[in-house]
Amino acid sequence: MVEILIALIGRLLGWRPRRCLRVPLQMHWSTTLHTPHVHVDVPLWIQPPSGARIPIWFRADSGATVTRLPVQEAQSLRLALPGPRLTWAERTAAGSVVVQGYVGHLDVWLTRNDEGPPFRIPVHFPDLPGDLNLLLGLGGVVDQLRWVIDGSYQHDAPFGVFLLQELRRR
Repeated sequence: MVEILIALIGRLLGWRPRRCLRVPLQMHWSTTLHTPHVHVDVPLWIQPPSGARIPIWFRADSGATVTRLPVQEAQSLRLALPGPRLTWAERTAAGSVVVQGYVGHLDVWLTRNDEGPPFRIPVHFPDLPGDLNLLLGLGGVVDQLRWVIDGSYQHDAPFGVFLLQELRRR
């Protein structure tokens, strides 16, 4: 009863609850390294020029500095590519590579029906061939969304969960 009263007062005062996304962790067995690997694919919602919000699935990567959305994927979603074509160096697990593409931002929401303002995250749009993972990196994201990796067993998430929680400045 108290929680309902607090929620009603909060609505009257214009408060809104912090937004949060909960995604179960996934595990696969690496046949190369003969070890289990835990990962998480996170749906972030964008609103392309066509109107309705659609999800884009990013692999959350705490080792990635930037969020990466390949040019081919951006074009298939009919997203406008920002500014001039640039060249930059990326450090990967395999070493340093020179990449061409675009640098910009993406407005994302945590759910289809999220009523709050979008989270604006910086994105690299590399023009690389092949089937690349879309990566959600830390840069420009962790100052807006807290990353929580909880590996404890849960009935609907046996390997744990990944949470993205809205941060608010005081």
